[in-house]
Amino acid sequence: VSSDYWVHLKEHLKEQFKLIAYYDENNKIVAFYTLIINKNVIESHYLGFTNACNKACQIYLNMLFDMIDRSITLKAEKLVFARTSNEIKSSVGAVAKPMYSYIKSSCALSNWFTKKILQCFNTPKVWVPRSPFK
Repeated sequence: VSSDYWVHLKEHLKEQFKLIAYYDENNKIVAFYTLIINKNVIESHYLGFTNACNKACQIYLNMLFDMIDRSITLKAEKLVFARTSNEIKSSVGAVAKPMYSYIKSSCALSNWFTKKILQCFNTPKVWVPRSPFK
């Protein structure tokens, strides 16, 4: 991500873009996440954290809880997490949904190659779904 990416995103989305940062006792950023508010849907956009902080205080899990709390406070109908870390996200109630990509070229040969190339990247992830709800 380029250094001016966040500034341009905020300028373009204005109040629909939120960046939330977490600081340590020395006022140093140890984690952050961003949200994009798209009408009644909140989309988790990008996040980062230091491994040391994550090990010490489970910052990633706490960021997920914070995103849920913000979504409830903003009365969002849906919170969309990104595609990675399915297992921990399912442990806070997230449900995995299939994603689809559609690519079509006017050249039949290109379509054939594209299909073959994309099949190489379409390896199913093996993970154990969890649920906080019994």
